[in-house]
Order: sequence, then structure tokens, then C-alpha cells
Amino acid sequence: SLNLFKEIRTSLLQQVGLNLQLLSRDLIFGITNIAAKALRLQVGQIKEGFDADIITIKLPDNIEDNNDLALHAILHTNCAEQVFINGEQVK
Repeated sequence: SLNLFKEIRTSLLQQVGLNLQLLSRDLIFGITNIAAKALRLQVGQIKEGFDADIITIKLPDNIEDNNDLALHAILHTNCAEQVFINGEQVK
């Protein structure tokens, strides 16, 4: 699959006995911050001096605990709602 959301969802669901809340945060961090550092890109963080590349996603309305945001992002996302490259909306 070439769908990053499906890939990280599969990685999450293959784990047994791990804290899914923490694992989901680690997976999101891995595909953003750690991947950017590995490629030596100034992306992966919302921070001054970094490229303004970002996506928006749609999450369920009934998330009760903000600590579950990464988990819900992985479980309920199949594609980006909006895509911004260098601060300009491209989708």
C-alpha cells in the first residue's frame, strides 16, 4: 500500500500488549519529526524557521480525551482533508 495512514494503522493494530495511546503518539512522531530529521529536511514540526508544510485531517466529534488524538488520527484517517506546501494550500 502507498497510503501512509493505512501503513501506520497496520503497524498499530499488529501490536499486542502495548499501550496504544503511547504507541500511536510514537508513530505520528516517527512519520513527522523523526522522518524529517533522517532526511535532513526543515519540516516535521510547527516551528519558526521550518517549512510551512502541513496537512489537516478530520477526526471524530466524540473524542473525550485529548491524549487519544494521535490514536484517533491513526484509526480514522484515510486521506488528508487539506494540504499546505510552503504555506500555500494545494488541496
